[in-house]
Amino acid sequence: GLDSYAAWISRVHEFTISSLVGWRWAQGSIFYLLGLWSRLVSSAPYLKSTSPSLLENYVPLIYQAYVTSRVESVQAVYDGSVGEDEDLLEIEDSLSDQMEALPYLCRFKYEQSAEFLCRLCTT
Repeated sequence: GLDSYAAWISRVHEFTISSLVGWRWAQGSIFYLLGLWSRLVSSAPYLKSTSPSLLENYVPLIYQAYVTSRVESVQAVYDGSVGEDEDLLEIEDSLSDQMEALPYLCRFKYEQSAEFLCRLCTT
């Protein structure tokens, strides 16, 4: 029941964060993971259970990890620690697919997402 769901969503969250942190090695997974999270968020309004979905705990962290990983990838290209052929923002098909899922994550906890982006831009 609920304990199994809580364990599952926690593990998926951990795997997603690990994949985003390890962006150099997990590019093939990012699209599918963001798609999963966007579908979970999209279905949240239709949940009939009074039990917590736990999405409010995990989705903002995933959004923040995604944005942070993209900023780190830009820094890595700028520093020359990865080649320009590994620039995540230049892989148009992959980036386009990821951008389709991202708005759902951002809007789920919009205020937290906006605050995070403002902090990121001012540091």
